Amino acid sequence: MNFKEKRKQKGFSIQLVSKNYLDVVSISEKADKVLIEGRLGELKEINFIDNMVLVATYSMGVLRLDITLSDIQSLIEKKSS
Repeated sequence: MNFKEKRKQKGFSIQLVSKNYLDVVSISEKADKVLIEGRLGELKEINFIDNMVLVATYSMGVLRLDITLSDIQSLIEKKSS
């Protein structure tokens, strides 16, 4: 995948305050799949950076998603109709 194709993809990051909150990291050898499970704790704050990155801050970590508010609103409207 070249740089231009990667830019079209949406990204994410998960930052935990301790590895003790990470429950499962599984990389399948048969299928091209990855599973990450853990605990983030209590939701403290939700913000957007430049209306491009959703940042959800929890008591035990931070979740970042490349998604805009308009993306979220469009999906909610589709579900409502």
